[in-house]
Amino acid sequence: FTAPWLVYCWYALYIFVFGNLLLFRFLKPLYQFYRQGFFVSDVVMETSDTTSIYIQGKNLNTLKAEAGQFFIVRFLAKGYWWQAHPFSLSWIPKNNRLRITAKNCGDFTATLSALPKGTKVIIEGPFGIFTAPQKISNKKFLFIAGGVGITPIRSLLEKLCATNDVILLYSNKTAKDIIFLEELQKLADLHPFPIHHIMSNQPDFSGEKGRVDAEKIQRLVQDIKAREIYICGPPAMIESLNTLLKKTLNIPAKQIHFEIFSF
Repeated sequence: FTAPWLVYCWYALYIFVFGNLLLFRFLKPLYQFYRQGFFVSDVVMETSDTTSIYIQGKNLNTLKAEAGQFFIVRFLAKGYWWQAHPFSLSWIPKNNRLRITAKNCGDFTATLSALPKGTKVIIEGPFGIFTAPQKISNKKFLFIAGGVGITPIRSLLEKLCATNDVILLYSNKTAKDIIFLEELQKLADLHPFPIHHIMSNQPDFSGEKGRVDAEKIQRLVQDIKAREIYICGPPAMIESLNTLLKKTLNIPAKQIHFEIFSF
């Protein structure tokens, strides 16, 4: 025997869950689309296999997106509309435009370079806690990126480099794979901070070669224990660096922040 009030409680719980799903996954994105009119304003090839999509709309400041966060994006064009995918912001939204950047690692992302300008876009978000601390001035940060993992770190650098001591370690297979090479250098020229490019598969590279390991971190970031550390890249890289930082370099877990990109 089940008490009637328990049955009603279960019904109420189902209604609550379904209502929240309907509101936040469907109605809110549609409302944002209606209110802000998102559309693709430009498509730019960053490297041979990486594409940036610029999305324009009205009153983007009302989204209250923070550097390091991501959106779930659905492009309303033939061949795209039935899929929604998460993409990190690769710069801080400005001039009513936001930018996402994706690497060609599957059927969907392989076609983004052919996305027609003017395509309408439905956006859910922002989501994620890979963000800067609330008090951001006069702090020390280390950013470690692998490949397209530079995307959320690029926006975090833009937010933090003017008022903080920042260092970037950026790992790629070869120099031609470096995403945002000129943008990163412009940021470093405007608010001087060191960028260390590390190539894992280019023996003739003039800079750092191999993987991001304990020797490189200790040599290039001598005050590592005084820094907040942000890491973004493929899962194997995150797991390896997380273990290295905690067990080899004795960095407290509370100083390590990471975002895993699946390739």
